[in-house]
Amino acid sequence: MATEYVYEKLPSSRHTRLLSGTDSNEISCELVITTLDEAPYLEALSYVWGSPLPRMPIQCSGGAIEIGPSLHNALRYLRQESATRTLWADALCINQDDVQERNAQVRLMGELYKRATKTLIWLVEDPEEEA
Repeated sequence: MATEYVYEKLPSSRHTRLLSGTDSNEISCELVITTLDEAPYLEALSYVWGSPLPRMPIQCSGGAIEIGPSLHNALRYLRQESATRTLWADALCINQDDVQERNAQVRLMGELYKRATKTLIWLVEDPEEEA
């Protein structure tokens, strides 16, 4: 059984996590802590949360974490074969079980979207079903 991913405490309210990963058979990524002032090129992902079930497992920073199907499908579809993609997706980059962190991160969302090089919008759960 895979080790469960454990969120590291953010050092300050100006810090956030960014999701970094490449194309692979399974979704595998790293969550990297950075400040908004030092954030590298990043793309903010705006998506419909949709139904939270069934939970879908991914590998994250050496541990397993489960995410909703809409985010799972967006990450699967948006992967780039030959390059690392750095994304910010709220359900994964914010520790949803930590109310204090969640509130602080929500206050940063406007600035985060302004600093993003691109904002990606994901409206469908599975593009294969929409075709």
